[in-house]
Amino acid sequence: MKKIAFIYRDISFQAPLGLMYLSSFLKKNGYICYLYLSERDDIKELIKFKPDFLCYTVTTSTYKYYVEYNKVLRKKVNAMSLFGGPHATFFPEMINEEKVDGVCMGEGEDALLDLITKIQKEENYFNTENWVFKTNGNIIKNKCRKLEMNIDNYPFPDRETFFKTSQLQKSKIWIFIGSRGCPYQCSYCHNHMMKSIYGSNYRVRYRTPGNMIEEISLVKKAYSLEMIMFTDDTFNLNKKWLKELLSEYARYVKIPYSCYIRADLMDDEVGEYLGKSNCAIAYMGIESGNERVRREILNRPMSNQQIINAAKILNKNKVKIVALNILGVPGTTFLDDLDTLNLNIQCSPYQAVGQLLQPYPNTKIFDFSVKLNLFSEKDISNLGDVFTDSKLSFNRDHLKQIIYLRDLFPFFVKFPPLFKLFPVLLLFPRKIFYYLNKIHYGYSKFRLFPLFNSPKEILLAILNYYKREKRGTS
Repeated sequence: MKKIAFIYRDISFQAPLGLMYLSSFLKKNGYICYLYLSERDDIKELIKFKPDFLCYTVTTSTYKYYVEYNKVLRKKVNAMSLFGGPHATFFPEMINEEKVDGVCMGEGEDALLDLITKIQKEENYFNTENWVFKTNGNIIKNKCRKLEMNIDNYPFPDRETFFKTSQLQKSKIWIFIGSRGCPYQCSYCHNHMMKSIYGSNYRVRYRTPGNMIEEISLVKKAYSLEMIMFTDDTFNLNKKWLKELLSEYARYVKIPYSCYIRADLMDDEVGEYLGKSNCAIAYMGIESGNERVRREILNRPMSNQQIINAAKILNKNKVKIVALNILGVPGTTFLDDLDTLNLNIQCSPYQAVGQLLQPYPNTKIFDFSVKLNLFSEKDISNLGDVFTDSKLSFNRDHLKQIIYLRDLFPFFVKFPPLFKLFPVLLLFPRKIFYYLNKIHYGYSKFRLFPLFNSPKEILLAILNYYKREKRGTS
């Protein structure tokens, strides 16, 4: 029977849900799965496992690391290298990278099982749906299969294989997802590409509330569980489904949870569902405080008043708001970013997070950035980090204002009069405010989530963060 090794950089408090679903699906069908953490595990263990396949999930910010690390592994392991995930889906040209044998577009459970089964049976696999291959100097790109509409058919994520680190084994926070897909087409997101890949078959699909409660109950029974994170793109998209789920949740689970909500879908009834079911934290994308920017550039057609009303409803129901914002949007000025600051102040979030726009390839904002000569199409492997720097070619003064505002954003939202000092603060080294922001972010997260069991774990987390910061992967 074929053996599959999932290669991941490291895991601390959250395991990769996508890989966990793939592993459980393959194990259900009789295959042997193994997790190898490249920055933690001894490579001798991987060699001893003798995998037939090395499987990676990659984003645009991580794919270079995994491509290079795969070359290292292939010198020691005789296996086929398969890549999936967001970057592989939207940039399948990565098949041209050395030692990349297959690239999976779209959802991977059935696609990966189909490919491995064909190889197991020694059948021709170059026509396998969802996959891109290279052979004899040619690229073969297959169409994507129809999406599975009943996602209850997939087994629960493989927590047994993936919970191998001490942090995860002791973790009190667990992630779950109840839906797949998103109907919106924000310009900085790849969602429009999913529609082009799957056509009319692409839609949001939901697990039944009973299926979700069953999974949560099993985890609650087996592990310490004090907080749940729902990672659905838009938790309040389907009001009927949400009402049924949260009614069951309030009855059988009652554990505090976090979720991602969309402001223009929020009303008093949804606010009550969230409050009564013990929703502790709602991540809400404000993104920009300027309606023109949201509508014409970000393709998020909602009004400032809708966002303010959503914040009032959440605050009334004692749900803490984490406001998500994008600064340095192409085609905008610093005054537009100040509109974002002012709207956040009006919403009174528990935490306001400022992020620097990164133009991911094959998004509309990427094309717009290139059109404005703010970014080069050749720069996709050098996108930087949403918390660190912007790779857009703004003039020097504008870029400095954006970056300093990003670092100081949560402080200005909490204490608006501080903004009067902004011209003076620009005279100080940026590192001061960058690390102040990091400390504030960590402290806020510590207050929101039960992350640690002891002072020792806090110290270890700080040391691990310092190591990641030094290598540029925090």
